[in-house]
This record gives sequence, C-alpha cells and structure tokens, in this order.
Amino acid sequence: GKHMLEQGGGRRHMWEQGGAGGINIREQGGGRGRHKGAGPLFTVEAPITQFGRGGCSTQPRVFRFTGTGAGANRREEGNVVSMGPTMYVGKQRNNEKKGLRPIVIDGSNVAMSHGMHTVFSSRGIELVVKYFSARGHQKIVAFVPQYRSKPSQSTDRELLERLHKAGHLVFTPSREVGSVRITSYDDTFILDYAAMHGGVVITRDNYRDLVNEKETWREVVEKRILMPTFVGDDIMFPHDPLGRNGPSLDKFLTF
Repeated sequence: GKHMLEQGGGRRHMWEQGGAGGINIREQGGGRGRHKGAGPLFTVEAPITQFGRGGCSTQPRVFRFTGTGAGANRREEGNVVSMGPTMYVGKQRNNEKKGLRPIVIDGSNVAMSHGMHTVFSSRGIELVVKYFSARGHQKIVAFVPQYRSKPSQSTDRELLERLHKAGHLVFTPSREVGSVRITSYDDTFILDYAAMHGGVVITRDNYRDLVNEKETWREVVEKRILMPTFVGDDIMFPHDPLGRNGPSLDKFLTF
C-alpha cells in the first residue's frame, strides 16, 4: 500500500511497499522545479522488526541509488593501451635466459617512497641501483618521466642526470605545449620492459589499473614485483617476496 508523509515547507515523501518486500521512497513537491516522480529513486530493503537475543539486528541493509541526473550515467575512462607492438629489441639476445634477472625500477614510486610521499627523492633511486649492483646484477634501469629532469621537480636533478649517463635511468616521454603538460604513462614502459626481458620490478605499486590490460603484464604483476622498505637511507627487501610459500629472495631474483 502507499503512504504519504507530510514535512514542513510543503515537502512530502511518498513510500510504498515493494513487491519483493522492499520500500521505495520518492520526494514530491516542495523542491524548486521538481515534478512528481522526477526525483531520484532510493531503494531500501524492508526494515527488520524481529531481533535476535542480542537485542539488535545483524542483517545488513543495502541502499542503492539510481539517480536520474547526468552523473548517474558517468563511467570511468580506462587507460590508453595499444594492441600493436610498442617495443623493438635491437640487440640480438640469447633466447636462453639464465643468471640474475634484470632490475626494472619504478622511479617515480621509489623516489616518492624514499621522500616520505612528500618529495621526489632522487637518492631513493640511487640506493636501489647501489643495492642491486652490489648483488651482481648487470642490467639495472629506472624509468622516470622527462619532466623530473627540470628544476624544482626533484631533490637532486644532477644525480638523475648522472644515473642517466651511467645507463641506470631513462626518461619516458613528457613535453609541454603552452601551459599544458603531456606525459605518457610511465608504468606501461616499466611493465613492457620487464615483460620483454624477464625483469623484476622494484616498486610499492600494485598496478591495479594495468594488471588486466595484457596477459604479459599480469604475469609481471603477479610474480615479479619486489617491494622495497626504506628506513632513512637504509633499504630493505623481504626474505620471501611472494610470501611464506614462495621462493627465497635469492631464487626470486634469478631465472
């Protein structure tokens, strides 16, 4: 049955018992420019009147909003991911992968982690490079957007340049047109490179927005992410990167 509830200002709310035991509530009148039945519909499960011994209900109540405005149809845009190849390996390599895996550093993530998420700390990238150099890894490369090489965009742009010249850092595309900065998504470069070369990615990122875009990326995200922990200028890595049932760090870093 339908019931009407009067409120001040000429505003009325009508509610009716739904066929499935739910309650539909609509606001009528009172609102400027509002017409009968034009407002958003809120659907609420039927109120619970039978309580258990605890004196309160444990049954969850679900509220669903089915708005009629433009925002109701708004959808989140996905990432721009090319279906064709975006990488060509120029140097011929032995197909047999052996020894230590390449190290692929998520430069932005590592630098911000070392900078306590307030500054882009170039030192954080350097610490990772030094750690894996000491372990004997031959290929260690960080990916950083080009704009970080500009003044005031990092704590030490000269250090970034030294790492770049040493072959431990590459800049991903970023340019400015007028006052607009156009920056390609550096995470896609990181995952593409790691997938192609069997690399281990150093990051605290889970790549939730990219994990389902390509099967090769999913394998990297699920099996070859290594998370650093910074304690000041000390850097630490887990003994068990994939948990207690996974390989040790030594095995994780080898083919």
